[in-house]
Amino acid sequence: MTEVEKKNPDAVVVLALDSLADDRPGHPFYMGEIGRQLSGRVDVVLGGHAHKIFQNERRGGILFAESGSNFQYVTKVTLQTDDKTGKVVSSESELIALDTAQTGENPQIKKYAQSLREKEVDEVIGQASAALEKRAQTPGHMDSPVDNWVADATCRYAPADVCIHNTGGARVGLPAGNITRRDIIDLYPFDNTIVTAQVSGTFLKKLVAGGLIPWNRLAYCGLSVSYHKTKNGKIKNLTIWVRGQKLQEDKLYTVSVNSYVAGGGSEGKLFKTLPQGALRPAGSKTMRQVLEDDLKRGVLIPPSTGRTIEK
Repeated sequence: MTEVEKKNPDAVVVLALDSLADDRPGHPFYMGEIGRQLSGRVDVVLGGHAHKIFQNERRGGILFAESGSNFQYVTKVTLQTDDKTGKVVSSESELIALDTAQTGENPQIKKYAQSLREKEVDEVIGQASAALEKRAQTPGHMDSPVDNWVADATCRYAPADVCIHNTGGARVGLPAGNITRRDIIDLYPFDNTIVTAQVSGTFLKKLVAGGLIPWNRLAYCGLSVSYHKTKNGKIKNLTIWVRGQKLQEDKLYTVSVNSYVAGGGSEGKLFKTLPQGALRPAGSKTMRQVLEDDLKRGVLIPPSTGRTIEK
């Protein structure tokens, strides 16, 4: 902020890949702290990531706005300034639906956008016998077919006792029938690779338990889990099996996991406790390449769910 203020800006707009929704009573978050601590120094905060819509929310006189997700809307912010001082005197946000039937299309921008399309992205690279849903359809099952497939594909590429996939990494499901490279990009838009490590059963137990809060954030191949969640969000009666055998806390297990989680990404903070050199590359292919290769094995049959069960 100090560096920005040295330039004497007329308005200060903060862009954040986080949401005001994460600032809750009893659980303060930096998005809310901007309003509580930077009142009079910031004018607008544009957030995201949580797929929420906020318009004209204010904290400490600062305007907060978020536009949902999937390019369904855009936020227009109007600032009025004082002619004499140049400072912002009022702010207002407006949610605009990105519906070309209403807004029309700019022919030049449309032509330019079409020129950027890569033909091979729409190439059919595999088939699925049925849609792979992003959500389980069976009550009590907290895993999904598409997340389980990503975990299975990880294990086929980098065999291990347990293969781990963060459910937030798979953004969408897959359609039945033809699957294109674009479908895989939509599913997994990141350039993560796969790494392996040896970890203790105690490590795995902590990782699994942490991955169940506040929702199921991890999917597994080779591991299954059942648990009960209390009304205050605590995990009880946690039972874990590895390859059909009950988890032994003093045993070493080999795990394969994508580099984001292994690097301590939100679901994998526990991996930061491993000693230096514990993580080893399993190959140079990205997760998208791994998934594409897995499709070449034949028609993809959606994996069953029930690897993670809440009782």
